[in-house]
Amino acid sequence: MLKIFIGTKNKHKREKLSWLVEKYFKPEIKDNLREAPETKESFLEVAEEKALFYSKEYKCLAISTDGGGCYPSGSRVEAN
Repeated sequence: MLKIFIGTKNKHKREKLSWLVEKYFKPEIKDNLREAPETKESFLEVAEEKALFYSKEYKCLAISTDGGGCYPSGSRVEAN
């Protein structure tokens, strides 16, 4: 099964995002992950920014959230 990185330190969000993807992917969680940048304006843009950051950082698919907006990211091309 393909893994997907859960891009958040928040325990509740980790559980929720893991539940959201577990039928299709193996959720990957790291306790000591780096903070993703949050430089965009909207919740969706920040969620996208975080997901892309973690996808590149861990070289795998990633999913992240911000303010209720959820964004999956990370093709093999983006991870390079």
